[in-house]
Amino acid sequence: MDFVLTKITLADWCFFKRLHMSNDVMRFISDLMPEDKIKDSFDSRLPSWNITSDHWLCLVIRNVDDNASMGLTGLKMVSDGGRRVAEVGYIISPEYTGRSLATRSLAMLISLPELAPLSEFRAVVTGGNAASESVLKKNGFILTKIIENNYVIGNKSFADHIYTLTR
Repeated sequence: MDFVLTKITLADWCFFKRLHMSNDVMRFISDLMPEDKIKDSFDSRLPSWNITSDHWLCLVIRNVDDNASMGLTGLKMVSDGGRRVAEVGYIISPEYTGRSLATRSLAMLISLPELAPLSEFRAVVTGGNAASESVLKKNGFILTKIIENNYVIGNKSFADHIYTLTR
């Protein structure tokens, strides 16, 4: 299945909201948020992005044949000990899981020409999310740290698994 990555726009609100209101999609990401918080999160991703931006670069994974929205991928620049690191993330719509979209879209994301100056990427994965950990390993990320009982979803504590890619 061929796809392209396109910058998120106002027209993507319904898709973004549907993903973020799905228990199945969010089970390893966070508790479900009220719609106004989801809208704030969406709106924060709309401004133009460059390597010095503090907000998420959010790209929609679109099927080239019918332009269907299949998922989201992106990154946010974060500070880590005085250096800037690109923290990556991805969400695949349930009807498109199991098709290597997360793996292939992450590879495409980190290969974008505007990201060439970046030397370090990171991902934080909720313990138990084996599918996401597999995506990262296939893209050359290495598990560098586990922080036990660091995140709570549905009143249950999870470890954060920190993966790093250095190039």
